[in-house]
Amino acid sequence: MKYYLNYDATTGLIIGAPYCDLVHGKQVPVYNTEQITKQVPEIDANGRQVADKEGKPVMKSVTQAAGTVQTGTTLDLSAIPTPNIELTEAEHDDWMQHQSTRKVDVTAKKLVEYTPAPVVLTAVQRLTALDAEYQRQFTAVTQAYLTAMTAGDATTAAARQADYATLKANYKTALGAI
Repeated sequence: MKYYLNYDATTGLIIGAPYCDLVHGKQVPVYNTEQITKQVPEIDANGRQVADKEGKPVMKSVTQAAGTVQTGTTLDLSAIPTPNIELTEAEHDDWMQHQSTRKVDVTAKKLVEYTPAPVVLTAVQRLTALDAEYQRQFTAVTQAYLTAMTAGDATTAAARQADYATLKANYKTALGAI
């Protein structure tokens, strides 16, 4: 069994993978490219071999045109996108365990280790993440405050109000840093 990885020819990053010849390849018959002439025994009308006076079979020449005799098979891998590289089973297993830190060296056509560039978030993305993080906390403190008030627990309610004020100050500080 052979494995293949499709990659970006410029960056070497893996695009689609893994492909396997047993799944994505198919056996295709191969036919003769030149005419074939061979000797075959002559057969009479009753289906018996014709023999000469010495009892030897009478042979005749039969010519078969190019493309009419199957001479073998080949594996058609056209379902696997190009460019691709072939992997050994060990390389395939390594890639499966380390997909985010492997790419193809486009010059050597080999699987290599690499460190992806760190993701740099835009200010809008950081604000969205900050809002999502703090919104959960604000909701939790508010729910705790309302539960304490409903239960008539003024001490706990006051503590949750203080927690809310601290959380709001922390949020404004984090917001200012962005």
